[in-house]
Amino acid sequence: MLRKLYLLFLSVVLSLSASAQVGSGTIKGKLLDQNTGEPVPLANVVAKRNGVVVSGAQTDFDGVYVIKPLEPGRYDVEASFAGFATKRVSGVLVNSDQITYLDIKLSSSVDIKTVEVTGYKVPLIQKDGQSKTTVDREAIQKMPQRGVEAIAATVGGVSTAGTGGEISIRGSRPDGGNFIYIDGIKVRGSSNLPKAALQEITVIPGGLPANYGDVTGGIISITTRGPSSEFNGSLEGVSSGFRSKNGATGLDAFGHNLLEGYISGPIWSRKDADGLKKPILGFSASLNYTSNVDTRPSIVGVNTIRPDVRARLENDLLFNRNGSVGFNVLNLRKSDFVNQRTNSNVNNNVITGNFKLDVATTPTVNLTFGGSFNYENRKVYSFQNQFMNADNNGINNTLDWRAFARFTQRFKSGEESKSNIKNVYYSFMLDYTQEKSETMNAKHRKNFFDYGYVGNFKIYRDTFQYDPSDGYFRQSSTPGDTLVEFTPGDKNPLLARYTSEYFELFNNPDGNYRQLLDITKGGLRNGDAPITVGNGLFANIGTPFGAYRSSDNRQFRISANGSADVGNHAVQVGFEYEQRDDRFFNYNNLVTNENNRANNVWAIARNLVNAHLTELNLMDSVIITVDPNGNPYPIPFVNFARARGVQTTFDRNLRTRLGLDPNGVDIINIDELDPSILSMQDFSSEELLNGGNNRLVDYAGYDHLGNRLRSRPTIDDYFNSRDESGNLLNTIGAYQPIYFAGYIMDKF
Repeated sequence: MLRKLYLLFLSVVLSLSASAQVGSGTIKGKLLDQNTGEPVPLANVVAKRNGVVVSGAQTDFDGVYVIKPLEPGRYDVEASFAGFATKRVSGVLVNSDQITYLDIKLSSSVDIKTVEVTGYKVPLIQKDGQSKTTVDREAIQKMPQRGVEAIAATVGGVSTAGTGGEISIRGSRPDGGNFIYIDGIKVRGSSNLPKAALQEITVIPGGLPANYGDVTGGIISITTRGPSSEFNGSLEGVSSGFRSKNGATGLDAFGHNLLEGYISGPIWSRKDADGLKKPILGFSASLNYTSNVDTRPSIVGVNTIRPDVRARLENDLLFNRNGSVGFNVLNLRKSDFVNQRTNSNVNNNVITGNFKLDVATTPTVNLTFGGSFNYENRKVYSFQNQFMNADNNGINNTLDWRAFARFTQRFKSGEESKSNIKNVYYSFMLDYTQEKSETMNAKHRKNFFDYGYVGNFKIYRDTFQYDPSDGYFRQSSTPGDTLVEFTPGDKNPLLARYTSEYFELFNNPDGNYRQLLDITKGGLRNGDAPITVGNGLFANIGTPFGAYRSSDNRQFRISANGSADVGNHAVQVGFEYEQRDDRFFNYNNLVTNENNRANNVWAIARNLVNAHLTELNLMDSVIITVDPNGNPYPIPFVNFARARGVQTTFDRNLRTRLGLDPNGVDIINIDELDPSILSMQDFSSEELLNGGNNRLVDYAGYDHLGNRLRSRPTIDDYFNSRDESGNLLNTIGAYQPIYFAGYIMDKF
């Protein structure tokens, strides 16, 4: 009695210190005498894979056997007992989280070497009546679909229609109602895997077992292929076309190309008691490369500007009609556009991989290490750009990766043959996931002042104004612009072309380029984008991608599972601990069009610099009557000292960066500086937040400069924490929820 209680206690304790074996299966059945129908007790039943014994059990006095845990796949089940011919049932299918029932009948024989072989037939109705559907390896190989979501969508109740390719199970929301597991890892990010790596995909649309939990929709459980006892591999290539000048050339408009490889085998083997080699250390690995010219071509084609028309416009952007500047793009006609099969500049490249390493330390102990990754580099589709500005689509890089380590130990049935507790095993698993994404200007990437750089604007200013009351030239508080000279930059040639053409349209600077603001009648300042077309529907030629987006989501999990058969009850106990860490950092309004030109990064920097030098100290003046060479001025000049106001953080940091006295009174022309000199690091958090209106930055888990926070700031820190200069930091912590759950369930 004490031994029974000890084993029960041991199974529960081990399960609570271990990890959830999501994805294992069971073979259960009876061993019967073919002639009498009587049970055959104390017989041996083993499950083999590729001729190697994976696990086994001994029948009880009722002839019942249970073999678990088993990885999903096909097995050969052999039953043997003295006085009977050995019987082998080949190709027995084991699915994850499911019992495969297999009754075996033995025939009498005096020849112990006789082996009777029969094939396994999948029953039409499974006795383990869970609400689930499993697509096994053989079915997956025959399918034209390759992605996990596409294969899962072949199951009744599962759909990707109207969800942007995401899974909806029985109408549940795809954003949180469903979960996908890969080898027991709860997936965050992409579930993309090489097709060659898939062993089976199980869809549970409802009636979820307790070991999943916290699901309002359904579960998709993916099991990848494990190592094999012999080396094998495959290589596959697919092509439907290639990228060309006008999109895709080939069999279809997708321009799809794929190369996929798989290899598996033993690294180290040793012979068992029967003289057969049994892998002690084995691996499997797969890799897939996929590229597409267009992942979503339109069935009716895409209208886009003709290349020759675009080339003409790039050299003739503006016109002058009686002193009024117009844009030639507004004069385009239907004949200036062409219908093509594919969207322009939306190609993507994806590399996906999966790896597994099995270590069979003893016949009852197994270590498994594995992981998968998905890297995608794609051009970001933009409806606004597709008409005439697709060359300026942004670029997105996304990397999802996950890794796990699993320890599993089972106890031999022979050790428990006198006990009512049998088939005890436990498993412990750790897994880690990271999903990292970055979207940016394909050319300028993290050089943020380059995004909207047009060129060098040299501004001449009238510092002194004539006062007829006393006949002196007096210094003005705000020097007025008298002339602007423009030198085009090479960062954004088309943006610079707009302003160059504007200057070419006018010979007289009056009202045209006396002041920097005059240029906005048709030209562009730094930070400005060309006007939109079609009431804001379409971006104009040369409009750069003007934002930066980044996110870093991580997940750490410990999950546990222990199982024991107590009489006719299969008791399973486990728990799950999950810690998430979600962060993001975005720059907005790096370039803005006519609707918001006052709030791009260049405009805000323009307003912050010199902001403390707009007033004069009229009580502190000097009358200058001679020039530096001692020659008298015809009219004296009155020079006042600057009355310093509150200096902005950006102004002070910029003066330091330029080698000027940070407390000096030099007037800085920001539009005359090269963008490589300027830095987002010079702004304070409040300057970037811009009073909450049209803010330049959004963040959580990072500071306002994009540095990852190592601390966990509170709401008080947001309002009170300051840097060494006394500026508020406005720190916002990462989203870091902790999820913990336990379960106990019984099958009988």
